[in-house]
Amino acid sequence: MLKEETNILLIKARYIYKKIHPVHSQNIEKALPIGLAYITGLLDNEGYRIRVVDYNVSDTPITEILKNFQSKIVGISFYSLEYKHAEFLFHTIKEYDKNIITIGGGPHPNTIEEKLLENNPDIDFLVVREGEQTILELVQEILGSHNYSAVKGIIYRNNGQIIETEPREFIKNLDVLPKIPFHHFDIRKYFPQAGSFRRLHSYSIVTARGCPYKCNFCNLSLWGKTIRYRSAEIVLAEVDYAVQELGAKEINFCDETFTINRNRALDICKGIIEGNYKIKWKCSTRVDRLDRELLKMMKKAGCFVISLGIESGDNEILNIINKGFTTEHSEKSVKLLREIGIQSAGFFMFNLPWDTMETMERTIRFSRSLDLDYLNFEMTKPFYGTEIRKYIEENEGKLFIINKKLWNKWEHYSVGNHIFFRRIDIPEEWIKKRYVYANRQFYLNPKILWRQLKNVRSYSQVKVNLLSFYLVLRTRVYSE
Repeated sequence: MLKEETNILLIKARYIYKKIHPVHSQNIEKALPIGLAYITGLLDNEGYRIRVVDYNVSDTPITEILKNFQSKIVGISFYSLEYKHAEFLFHTIKEYDKNIITIGGGPHPNTIEEKLLENNPDIDFLVVREGEQTILELVQEILGSHNYSAVKGIIYRNNGQIIETEPREFIKNLDVLPKIPFHHFDIRKYFPQAGSFRRLHSYSIVTARGCPYKCNFCNLSLWGKTIRYRSAEIVLAEVDYAVQELGAKEINFCDETFTINRNRALDICKGIIEGNYKIKWKCSTRVDRLDRELLKMMKKAGCFVISLGIESGDNEILNIINKGFTTEHSEKSVKLLREIGIQSAGFFMFNLPWDTMETMERTIRFSRSLDLDYLNFEMTKPFYGTEIRKYIEENEGKLFIINKKLWNKWEHYSVGNHIFFRRIDIPEEWIKKRYVYANRQFYLNPKILWRQLKNVRSYSQVKVNLLSFYLVLRTRVYSE
């Protein structure tokens, strides 16, 4: 079959929203699926006929799409919280036509891997690690000789047996990634999280993959432990396109640690200034990867808020979870941000396996002392394949009580207010009350409310912030 005669349907599954957490309301954040977009670009460049459906911004029934776009191959990308919808899609596709080849990819398949294929007969292939080159080779084999064992980075069935091929090497030079084919996406339907933007339209850019740090609550199977970059030139070219062609007024650099390579971050800032783009932008980084000179340049280039994974207010806990910095680093960085005029968003983990009531109280007090602009406490999520999950399971009954109702309910793992486990000596009700207090009291602080009001720059920001504030007031903790 010719490439131009081959229909490939690519889908981004959605989370079936429940208004149980302020950052996961269907009215707050809809992010462009950048990983799926790169795969779309690669297959598009190869001449395949592609249709993309992102169910975060679309309600078209899958059966209607299959009827109008007769696909031989359907790939679905999904996070853990989207697994239930992905499961529904896979099943519906096979019911519609059992001969359609189904492929699963994204963060969740990289977490569960072969277990996902064992439990879901409607999935034919899983793509693990980075999917760009793998999906291209897999499609070629599906349409060609079916020599799947030669394709690195996949899991599939062969006569009832589950086969996992050799892992694919990570892409060393990310500049080889294709340009995102924006004609496949309705860009205007995407918008960022409440409180994290000033003016729409906002556009997301990934500038690096991988993480060299060793936090024991992370699973690095998708992008790996080696940091790999897109060059400043390529990143700036995408900034230029976003501003000039897409009308972006803000940029979200959505790397884990934007400033991990200080010189490259400076080069990007200098390019934004020299390009006279007059945009605002945000990023995430570590508290030990900031300094005054860098922050001044970031401010001049338009950075208005930086998210920081602070995690705990107890140095012993920070050491146990391998964060590699101390509370003093957090204090220094937040103070610097305040002095230079960049807003700070602090993220904290609650109910870590080594937390006591005393350390959690210390973290709450610490969070209030930092003079942050935004704050988010999340219950610890023991993701599959992490050291903390293994530690909890090994000590079940001795140190921990595992919540069997939620432990393997992956759709809850990206929502931050579920109790998946607790220490035997810490009452569940205490955890619930202190979690609600930690989040709610911060945003009910008159100083914080006044800051939010002063930072309003558009009607869209007003609308979304009011909804977010309402949901903060309704924050609850769930154990089932």
